[in-house]
Amino acid sequence: MSIRINQRARFRSYIRYRPSVTVIGCGSVGSNIVRIAHSMDAASIDVYDADTVENANTMISFLAAYPEKKVVALLRALETVHGHADNVHVTEMEFSVVTDRDSLFSDVVVLAVDSIPTRLEIFEAWTKAGGPWLVDFRVAGTYASAFFVRRDRTDYNWYRSVTDVNDTYARMPCGQESHPAVTSGWCTFVFSSFLAVLCRREEWPYRFAEGGALGLHISYEMDGGGD
Repeated sequence: MSIRINQRARFRSYIRYRPSVTVIGCGSVGSNIVRIAHSMDAASIDVYDADTVENANTMISFLAAYPEKKVVALLRALETVHGHADNVHVTEMEFSVVTDRDSLFSDVVVLAVDSIPTRLEIFEAWTKAGGPWLVDFRVAGTYASAFFVRRDRTDYNWYRSVTDVNDTYARMPCGQESHPAVTSGWCTFVFSSFLAVLCRREEWPYRFAEGGALGLHISYEMDGGGD
C-alpha cells in the first residue's frame, strides 16, 4: 500500500492539472482506459455501459467478475487492485442516453463502443456541448486505431469521414476478438501518454489541431498475427 501511495504522491508533484475523463463503453478497451485514468489520478472518471460481462471480456479486459454488469465488475476490480475507486462514478445506461448527460463536458471524452452509429450520435452531441477533447479507440484482432479530436480546432468533417459506415476504419470497432496486447498494451500506452501531456499542460496536443486542421490519427498492428 505504501508503494502505491508514494507513486501517486510523486505523480501529483509532476502534474499541473488533473483532467476529468468520461469513458463511454466499458469492455476490453474502455475498462483498461479507466484503469489507466484511475492510476494517473484523474480528477473524476465517469463511466457508462449497460452490458453484462462476457467470457471474452474477462480474458482481455480489466473486468474481474462474471456475469455482473460491466460497470459493477469494473468498480470491484479497481477496489481490489488499488484499494479504492473514489474518483470513479459508474452509470448503468444505454449509450444513446449519454448524449443528454453533463459528462460530455469532461476534459476528455473517450469512445470505446462497438457501434459506428452510436459513435456518430455521441460525437454530434459532443460538438454542440462537449469538453475540449474526444478520443475514439477502435480495435479488432491485432489492429488498433485512435482518433484525437480537439473541440473547435479540428475539422469535424474529417472525423465524420473516417466514421462513415463504408470507411475502412469504421469497420474496425472495439471487438471482443481483440488481442490483450492491443487493448491492455497499446491502447493504454497511447492514452496514458496523452493524459500525461494534458496533466503537464504541454503544448503539442493543442498545436496539432490548430486552425481547423485535421485531427490526429495513429494506428498499430501487431507483427506475426499476435504471437
